[in-house]
Amino acid sequence: MFDVVILGSGMSGAILGMILAKNNARVLIIDAAQHPRFAIGESTVPDTTKLLKILSERFDIPEINNVSGFVETRHNVTSSCGIKRNFGFVYHREGQEQNPNEVYQVVIPDAFDGPEVHYFRQDVDSYLINVAKDYGATVRENTRIANIDISTAGVCLETEQGEKFEARYVVDGTGYRSVVASKFGLRETPPRFQTYSRSIFTHMIGVKPFEDCMPEGIYKVPRKWSQGTLHHCFDSGWMWVIPFNNGPDPENALVSVGLQFDSRKFPNQNIPPEKEFKDFIARFPSMARQFESAKSVRNWVSTGDRVQYSSKRTIGYRYCLTSHAAGALGPLYSRGLASTMTAILPLAEELLRAIDDGDFSEERFEHIDLLQQRTLDNVDAIVRGSYISWRNYELWNAWVRVWYASVSLSRLHMDAVHKKYSQFKDPEILRELHFPHVGTFCPSIEAYQEFFSTAVKIIDAVAAGEVSESNATTELFRLFKEADFLPPVFNLDKPEVKHSGQYDLEHWLNLVTWGYFKSPQQVKDKLFPGSGEENLTKFKNRYEESINDPRLNEIRKFLADTVNKQAI
Repeated sequence: MFDVVILGSGMSGAILGMILAKNNARVLIIDAAQHPRFAIGESTVPDTTKLLKILSERFDIPEINNVSGFVETRHNVTSSCGIKRNFGFVYHREGQEQNPNEVYQVVIPDAFDGPEVHYFRQDVDSYLINVAKDYGATVRENTRIANIDISTAGVCLETEQGEKFEARYVVDGTGYRSVVASKFGLRETPPRFQTYSRSIFTHMIGVKPFEDCMPEGIYKVPRKWSQGTLHHCFDSGWMWVIPFNNGPDPENALVSVGLQFDSRKFPNQNIPPEKEFKDFIARFPSMARQFESAKSVRNWVSTGDRVQYSSKRTIGYRYCLTSHAAGALGPLYSRGLASTMTAILPLAEELLRAIDDGDFSEERFEHIDLLQQRTLDNVDAIVRGSYISWRNYELWNAWVRVWYASVSLSRLHMDAVHKKYSQFKDPEILRELHFPHVGTFCPSIEAYQEFFSTAVKIIDAVAAGEVSESNATTELFRLFKEADFLPPVFNLDKPEVKHSGQYDLEHWLNLVTWGYFKSPQQVKDKLFPGSGEENLTKFKNRYEESINDPRLNEIRKFLADTVNKQAI
């Protein structure tokens, strides 16, 4: 009998499997397909990579850290991934050239944890599942589960070939067609999420860098659009462009491309997805130029009528749904992997305790359900607000800053907890990642909870026809002006500022000086704890060390040459 069977051998299944196996659990990972293979979830965010670093440190598994950013992944795993040095947002109006003032860009720093990464998932997932095997996990690919039974004796899984496996617990990290969700009737019908979208996507070659499709020097943002994940936004939808060919000496010519529509405005007409893609982008001349020479190299995928699904419960007696088995909201802001990594740490901790004492009761894992459900609900609020805001550029220019404020505070919160854990090495400290406001972007700051709740009410009132777009925009910028817990260096209350700043040393010093010496008391206590003078000195030293990381030597000239020299 195995201690834990994990269904799904993607990133979440492999990482959870290696953690459990390293701690002497008997682990079986089962997957209906085999590696290498395509997978969604190709773009990381700072929350994702920070959580990977925390998992690596907590469980002493360096291989997890090996995929925690572009530099680590390129150095240790594969050179087929792309670099992510910004989140780029470009707003389009049908039939018009793109207005260079209708943009927003958030820079990802080269310092500290370095650039984020565009995962070429077939390479990354293959690496991780082999690491899980090395730590002792048993892996069965090309194996479909036909039935599952759970009793006081344990879990019994039967494959389509009639083979049976027994375990004390099962974690389902598959997807919409989760066998556990189906067996126990866990799906909500309809899904509770208010985001309502569908998607078509593929991998392409011949996709031009967007800055090459527009007049030189037209964009006053710090980084070239092609140096990150580009979002083409339009009324009721958006497109992702995730290049794997944008790093130094690229070995991978592919670019991931996907269109997302609000299904209520753009319902599924069962048109071949490639034709739908070409017909749609023809409405937007600037967008269309990026794909003049592009060709798909894999079959297009269509999600049908709706991407979103949710679950009544994500835990039960001897089982847990996690990752895309628990629920899905779509790829906007690349929150899928971040949400998945959020749950892995407490789930792994609880499973190891349960394996030790034999208590696999539903009550024991209740906090996992609370964390996963509230995380999904908060992501739903950010994502649906974006679809609402795209009807009007000024409204979107305000709403995208709600997202930026949320994820920036989230990262500051995680950094503070990680720093404290690294100092004291007490696993109980890591519980602070999610408390007291479980599932929110920044659970430690009271003022943020009210800010976020108010912002969501404003954007939902627009959708309900209760508030005009103009008044909602005014109210959102008023929130930013009154939010003393938000660092002034972010310029969130200035609609004319269309980027986050350069994140050079001057920018960082403005941020941390405010945090240690000028921020409200709770922000000081939770996000910038300790002596200001001492920590400022340490910060400068860490900045210099990270910038001088010898692993950056091979890409240092590339990093310098790809800064947008026309930026403000």
